[in-house]
Amino acid sequence: ANAIQALAQGAEALKTLREQYATLKEAAGYAREAIEVGKSFNDFAVKRFGTRFVEDLNKLYRAEPALHELDCDPAGFAWIDCNDSTQSTLVYLRRGSSTPNTVVVACNWTPVPRPGFRLGVPHGGFWRELLNSDSAWYGGSDLGNGGGVAAQPIPCHGHPHSISITLPPLAVVI
Repeated sequence: ANAIQALAQGAEALKTLREQYATLKEAAGYAREAIEVGKSFNDFAVKRFGTRFVEDLNKLYRAEPALHELDCDPAGFAWIDCNDSTQSTLVYLRRGSSTPNTVVVACNWTPVPRPGFRLGVPHGGFWRELLNSDSAWYGGSDLGNGGGVAAQPIPCHGHPHSISITLPPLAVVI
């Protein structure tokens, strides 16, 4: 009787294990499907937001003479700060020949936001934010400078004025 009872208990345990296996297999299928959907969405999002950014960057490049007029002339480019390896940032300016406008490009190569990031600029006035790769429009966290910032007469990086900006993580701000 003990052997028959043990066989019955073993059969019941085997049935339970098979049911659990079927449930796990079904859950794994759902998980695999969810991962595929997630990958598809991520691929879509990267293409969509990346396309938007490249379109807007190309529009800005055409519209802003400082970004294209002196492309092949050293007078069209100057480093503001290329030595900040501690924060992994680069900042440079671009100039055109047909307009006195100067464009500043600030890059943050880390996932750490840089609020209060001060950089030198050649003149006072309002510096408008023309493009921010961290904008929600491009799928970013939407950290930025509210459309621009006013320069202050605080010398920095060899320039007579400076601006204090929020430099978003893994972003380029123009």
